[in-house]
Amino acid sequence: IHPNILPSWVHRQARVVLEDVVIFEVVFFGRLELKKGLVLFCEALDQLSQHPEAMEGVKVTFLGRLPESNEERLMLRGGVRAKIDEYIKQRAKKWKFPWQILKDMDAQ
Repeated sequence: IHPNILPSWVHRQARVVLEDVVIFEVVFFGRLELKKGLVLFCEALDQLSQHPEAMEGVKVTFLGRLPESNEERLMLRGGVRAKIDEYIKQRAKKWKFPWQILKDMDAQ
């Protein structure tokens, strides 16, 4: 298995960016579900929220559809199972940066 194989021309044209890059938005792009890495992404945001200077001026967007099955739920602390959007809302209570869920965007 070779994940993320890139053509050789990509490696030849790669360059090092020496100046600071300003990030305005971090986006989770994909179906909002466990198997797409949603929990891991939220855990990373938990870590970033502990360093407010790293997220200054940055907003977070969850861009994707909710699972078609309304039965998919994720576990919150205390053993409570929540729908995906409620899971994100509960996790976000400790984040110190703006965030949004855009779940009604289609491919057009």
